[in-house]
Amino acid sequence: MATHHRDPVSTHPRRGSTAAALLAIVIALAAAGVAIYVLVMNAERDEPKPPVVTIAAKPAGKADESAERARAIDETRARLLDLEERLRRKEQAGEVREEDVRRIAGEVLAAQKEQAGAALTAEEVRRIVAEELAKRAAADKPGKDEAAAGGAAGAEAALDEKWAKFKVMGLKAFESQEFKEWVEALKASGTSYADRFGEALAHGKTNSEKFVAAATMEALKDPKAVPYLDNALQNESDNLLRRMVSHALAFIDTPDAIPALERGVADDEPGVAVNSAFGLAKLGNQTGVDHLLRVGGEKENPMRLAAIQSMMLVKNDQFRPFLWKLLDAEKSAKDPTARILGIHALANNATADDLDRLKGLIEDPAEQPNIKEEARKVYNKVAGEKVYPED
Repeated sequence: MATHHRDPVSTHPRRGSTAAALLAIVIALAAAGVAIYVLVMNAERDEPKPPVVTIAAKPAGKADESAERARAIDETRARLLDLEERLRRKEQAGEVREEDVRRIAGEVLAAQKEQAGAALTAEEVRRIVAEELAKRAAADKPGKDEAAAGGAAGAEAALDEKWAKFKVMGLKAFESQEFKEWVEALKASGTSYADRFGEALAHGKTNSEKFVAAATMEALKDPKAVPYLDNALQNESDNLLRRMVSHALAFIDTPDAIPALERGVADDEPGVAVNSAFGLAKLGNQTGVDHLLRVGGEKENPMRLAAIQSMMLVKNDQFRPFLWKLLDAEKSAKDPTARILGIHALANNATADDLDRLKGLIEDPAEQPNIKEEARKVYNKVAGEKVYPED
């Protein structure tokens, strides 16, 4: 078994300065007793400038005056909206300049000199402009749907950028802190990326890309990735990649993976088989347990240490007698690696019934220091208190 374990920003330009300037101009003209005429300014310099739109005065009675005033206010509101929109488009194009605002003021003044009009009071102008600018400010804030869309687009762009970097790194990718942080961010998003990385696994241009895709699916632990991993396990030819795929299936921890893992444990490639057995054993499948016990007992099997190491992560009563036998039988072995892994595995499988045997290891003067140290840790863990000092 392999030994590794694995704002939205508004796109609209700021309009505060233009809106403030427009408000100041309109209020200043109204306060000075000047009749207000709203010019619809064309944003494109090469198009003909539309005519000045005026609010014409007409003699009338009080009722007619009231109706005319209401009509004038409505028309002013519409023209203010149109003017602000044209200014916004100029801002987006990066073309708005202070002289644009000054020219608007000059053309309004010229229009009032040409015709007599129905003047709005300063209070009415303030109210209308304030209303429209408030609407504009609210429109600048993205709604929930827009924010969600913007956030999704930003997340997708960030994903593409990171993926382009990681997919060429192979094994080094998911051993990096940056990769781990990236995976945690993907998990936190609440989005399933099984299809995204499943497609990369199925159609990646290089084995390195496919390897990182499988490693990413392992880290995300999304059961939806199982069909993609199963397909790769059956159809890919590169054994390093197939080991990674079987490792991912083992770590996703879903019963949905059992059929794929059962095929894997019968595979001719020993690394694929032991990884698959590990995954099955984690799910309580006896086929996996049996395979780990058999391989762990074969001294010449190249996957022996991987099988024993698997027992460090799987709690099963059948492992306890095997591990004690290993610790006793290989006490004089030149290479202590198997025993060291065995005592580590015992930490996950020992019970109160093992305390006396652990004490025997700890107090045996002929026992290796590193075995005695690990035995102390296991004893304290099982006892639920710190009986022995630990280095």
